Amino acid sequence: DQIKADPVVRAIADSLGILLPTAQLLVSRGCHTPEDARRFLLKQTEMFHNPFDLKDMDKAAGTLLDAVASGEKIAVYGDYDVDGVTSVCCLYLYFKSLGADVCYYIPSRTGEGYGMSKAALSSLADDGVTTIVTVDTGVTAVAEAEYARELGITLVITDHHECAKKLPDACAVVNPHRPDDTYPFKELAGVGVVFKLLCAMESLAHPEDRLGECVRRVAMQYGDLVALGTIADVMPIIDENRLIVALGLRIIESSPRAGMKALLNSVFNESKSRTKKKITSSMVGFTIAPRINAAGRLRSASMAVELFLENDPDKAEQLAYRLCDVNRERQNEENKIVEQAYARIDNAHDFT
Repeated sequence: DQIKADPVVRAIADSLGILLPTAQLLVSRGCHTPEDARRFLLKQTEMFHNPFDLKDMDKAAGTLLDAVASGEKIAVYGDYDVDGVTSVCCLYLYFKSLGADVCYYIPSRTGEGYGMSKAALSSLADDGVTTIVTVDTGVTAVAEAEYARELGITLVITDHHECAKKLPDACAVVNPHRPDDTYPFKELAGVGVVFKLLCAMESLAHPEDRLGECVRRVAMQYGDLVALGTIADVMPIIDENRLIVALGLRIIESSPRAGMKALLNSVFNESKSRTKKKITSSMVGFTIAPRINAAGRLRSASMAVELFLENDPDKAEQLAYRLCDVNRERQNEENKIVEQAYARIDNAHDFT
């Protein structure tokens, strides 16, 4: 009754031809006129911010492009969750498009744990790596940054986690949560920060183009992976993230990437659905993301990375079904743990 009595809600509902509860949601989102609501639905209220507004972004993009031009061996150092995997894939593929000598490194969840390690840095240095860029990790790696410097490695850090009091002494530290960063949107996923890095690099690599054109190219090429990582990391779907997810879901729907298409097909075949489901953020978060996470938890996150780097449809299909097998194993293990927990609860109850 209150909704019906609200003239603002009624005006929006009548103007846009939508239900009153939907109009009420739009009002709750800050839309107070039909025009506000229309602009919100068309995503005209959001815009991509200038990537160079991020602290150290100019140094990060310039340093990495210089490394490519000099023929240095570059390593992308990531994390083993979906955000980390998609971050690694985006940056690795972009470096490859520039003709760079690039490799990637993701630590083992069980053998190494989260974050950078001196052992991994030493191994990469032995392999001839002279520049490392972290994705979704590194902002607390103070000791590791010092060790990288001792090894003669140029270190660029990109991350989105909360910062400690002291930042690593790296060539550049790009993180919207830096205390001295004035970037207008703080809730980017790790892959969102990588997206901004790619936009900045593309702009520096093509100074003849407007920044908007560079951003559009990057978004169309990597938007599916950026959306996947953003959704999986449960970032708020507001501001830039809303644009990232909306665009990315449309790209995933068309499935131009062989690995993404293979993974979607394996999911549909596994569910034995006769019709393909609409690609939504819920579908991505609850069906696609767990399969990628399972690789990092039970095997190696490299399985998921290789899937998204694969161009051959047949090989991508094999990798996708392997991920589904690992995910089923993960589900079985979790079910066993739940059963064991309930058994312990029952035993404790009997004892009391």
